[in-house]
Amino acid sequence: MVVQCRDGYTRSGLFAVLWCIVERIKRDGEVAVAESVRMAKRRCQRIFPNEEQYRFCLEFAKQYADGCNTYENTEDGIRGKQ
Repeated sequence: MVVQCRDGYTRSGLFAVLWCIVERIKRDGEVAVAESVRMAKRRCQRIFPNEEQYRFCLEFAKQYADGCNTYENTEDGIRGKQ
């Protein structure tokens, strides 16, 4: 699959991070948004130009994980999803 946006990093980078989040949820059963974003930003600092995209990733991960038996990395530790 090839995904590319006009500037080469904002939307395609967002897609790549969302893909990584989904794969992490499937593989490990946990939501790791911050870690996925950090890994992407190591490769290209411009991938997340604003906080709005980060919030979008958080919301996406929450909605995706709602139907799965996963764990969330939260500020107060790790808690199981019911």
